[in-house]
Amino acid sequence: MLDYPEIHVVGGGSFYGVAVDARFLQERCEQWLEHGRKSLEELAAQAKPTSPYQLYLYFGTPYLQALQLAERVNAGLIVISAHDHNALRQLLMGSDTDFLVHNYEGSLYVHKELQS
Repeated sequence: MLDYPEIHVVGGGSFYGVAVDARFLQERCEQWLEHGRKSLEELAAQAKPTSPYQLYLYFGTPYLQALQLAERVNAGLIVISAHDHNALRQLLMGSDTDFLVHNYEGSLYVHKELQS
């Protein structure tokens, strides 16, 4: 899942001081989704899964999107990766993984790469 794109629309439709319209934002979102979809398909091809799978890609708050998707598809398991955040981001925003660990009522697998 991708976090929100770094676009901030302020009253009057300004984008970092440049006027934008809804079509521009829609096109950018479609480009990001297509890029993300291709990246996921490449990763899946490299992994060579032997079981059936589906790829999903959404914009939004990652833990909320994961919870909503799990409910929509009646998931039996959420697999999420954990990674280190700096202390300020952790303090201000928390962790998507931490939220899921404490709020998801189904099975959850948290994968974290070992530091070498």
